[in-house]
Amino acid sequence: NAEYMGDGCISNLRCGMLRVNFVALATRENAQKVTDFLNQKFSETKIPEFVGNLKVTNLNLGTLPPEITLSQISDAGGADQAGLCVNTNLRYRGDLNFSLSVDLVVNVPTPRFIVLPMQFHISEVQFEVEVSVEYLVPREVRVRVQKSSLQNIRIEPIIGARESGVMEKGVDKLEGFLRKQLAAIVSDRDAWNALLAQVDMSSESN
Repeated sequence: NAEYMGDGCISNLRCGMLRVNFVALATRENAQKVTDFLNQKFSETKIPEFVGNLKVTNLNLGTLPPEITLSQISDAGGADQAGLCVNTNLRYRGDLNFSLSVDLVVNVPTPRFIVLPMQFHISEVQFEVEVSVEYLVPREVRVRVQKSSLQNIRIEPIIGARESGVMEKGVDKLEGFLRKQLAAIVSDRDAWNALLAQVDMSSESN
């Protein structure tokens, strides 16, 4: 069965001995792991010349769990190990949010002629994910993302002004770059699975 928090949201998913508690996963430790992971992904990205010192800060995993639809339940494991496999479609419309600090660099008429420190607030994140969860007796859980896509994200500048047309154009260009990179990360199945390998999945509610 499942425990509902209202509005179709599921806080705990139970199928036999399988239990996934999404609210209990929103710990400070896991928030820091997500922060470190995003910063690592940005550090591996080819950064254009107008971008400098890109960093994720103040990440809050929020309190609202995703909506979950069960698509298939089947046996897992092998001859020597019993288990259960649950395929789900996860739809996130929660309150996860974080800040992005970044420099807007103007390289005309000379390199780094203007360096404008800025901060963006990221919110209203919406994405859909197909997830496979295996529970193997006695207490081994394997979670893998099969497919994911970003549906919506709000990127709002909170530090740094649009003093002129040149600056406004640069800020718009920077917002476009951030949106593209965040969408690429959310849509990267391998990135999801690498992150899930780092996140503590053992938290349980009282």
